[in-house]
Amino acid sequence: MTDSPAEPTPRELTLEARVEALLFVSPSRVSISQLAQILETSPREIELALEQLESTYASRGIRLQRSNRSIQLTTAPELANDVERFLGLEETTSLSSACNHRLPAAGYTTPDRFDPRRKF
Repeated sequence: MTDSPAEPTPRELTLEARVEALLFVSPSRVSISQLAQILETSPREIELALEQLESTYASRGIRLQRSNRSIQLTTAPELANDVERFLGLEETTSLSSACNHRLPAAGYTTPDRFDPRRKF
């Protein structure tokens, strides 16, 4: 018998981690109220978790994109050229600044990526 630590349960993970996981698997924007309902907490607590995530992401390659009371993960807009090259879009099209900002959402919404039931 090994003394390996047990994996944390969802309740043992931080609210930030739980919010991040839901945003990661969502193919579109998620409302703050929907997150609060699913995670059984208040919208204010979700807002605090999002503020913490925004602070964490400030020096990373992803960002939170807000619109009204909904939110989604996206890549940092300053990395748009890298994302375009990676997705092979550089040769085929020129994207506006607005498209560059939304590009990651389109690039990451593949069925394999977002189906948590998929077995590998």
